[in-house]
Amino acid sequence: AVMPEHIYFDDGSVETHEKAFLGYRFSLIADAANHTISLPFIRSVGYHTVALFNGYVEVGAMVFNGIADFVDEPFSLPGTLEAIQKHNEHLGALWHYQRILQDQLQYRYNRPFEERLLSQACTLCRLRAWTVPGAEPPLVFVGIYSARANFRKRQIVRETWGRVLREEFGFRYTFFLGEASPGGTRDEVLMRREVERHGDIVF
Repeated sequence: AVMPEHIYFDDGSVETHEKAFLGYRFSLIADAANHTISLPFIRSVGYHTVALFNGYVEVGAMVFNGIADFVDEPFSLPGTLEAIQKHNEHLGALWHYQRILQDQLQYRYNRPFEERLLSQACTLCRLRAWTVPGAEPPLVFVGIYSARANFRKRQIVRETWGRVLREEFGFRYTFFLGEASPGGTRDEVLMRREVERHGDIVF
């Protein structure tokens, strides 16, 4: 094996994960079961190491901005090391999103589901009780299915009837897209910028 002292087999224990993540700036997580939440990935965020990870990341908004992708098929160690070097040149942005992920996982999602549901219900009750002279805030949400490549169409919605929904009627709307990708293609870069600018996209 290459660098055997830096290869760890996941046994699910905190001790193994601490050894694998605590002393490293980057850690590559090889996750074959990529359709469920990965415990090693969650713990890598806790140890503030940037994960090279191509698995399931649908655990919070903008999660894919805080991870570093790599080509797993066919895997190439020299190619992966070259990718890490490129990621290292933009480490500040990765760590910025790492702090956001830590906030989400440690503070926002660490409470039992029932408590979080109660909090949302109380918010709705307050909105329902809140009144404006002659009007009451509508409890309406508009979900819009969209394809990833339809950047222009989403912008047209924001500038036309979506704007009317928001400004004239006070309705919220959100675009629902398919699975997020950690890739670095031009479309993925544009997608990340769109998410950051508008905050109205859910994967």
